[in-house]
Amino acid sequence: MNAEGFVEARGCPFKGENVWLLRTRWGIPTVKINGTSANPDRWPDGSYSVQGAAAALGVTPQTVFDYLARGWFEGHQLTKGQPRQSELSDDQINTLRAGSHATDDQGRRYHDNFGEPTIADAILDRIIHNAHRVTLEGDSMRKQKAPPLLTGAENGEINRK
Repeated sequence: MNAEGFVEARGCPFKGENVWLLRTRWGIPTVKINGTSANPDRWPDGSYSVQGAAAALGVTPQTVFDYLARGWFEGHQLTKGQPRQSELSDDQINTLRAGSHATDDQGRRYHDNFGEPTIADAILDRIIHNAHRVTLEGDSMRKQKAPPLLTGAENGEINRK
């Protein structure tokens, strides 16, 4: 609408919130590539949807979003709000799958604990992919900043007050 010269009532350009409000208030559906049906694993042009990439890589959709954010492979949207389309070659799939094997063995052990493999995978993805190893050296700061211990007499005085 902004490209066509339309402005909101106050003369400002439209924002996403304005469009959402208008669609909600007037019941205007969003335009999707595939109409109202669910996203397919692969689009007609051969690119992958997020769900399709997750299935091809053997990870959860959240992990696919993490991979996209890290730039491990490319994905694009035709416009904001449209489903992502990702080009994945066989080499990229093999490379990304090889990198996820470290969590696969751990994940299988946790599936029984959580009862639901999807929940176990999501938790492990969040922990492993967002973890940073920090090596600390030296004495604990808690020991250095701890107040001195009270003597028996001082402790008795505090408790009597």
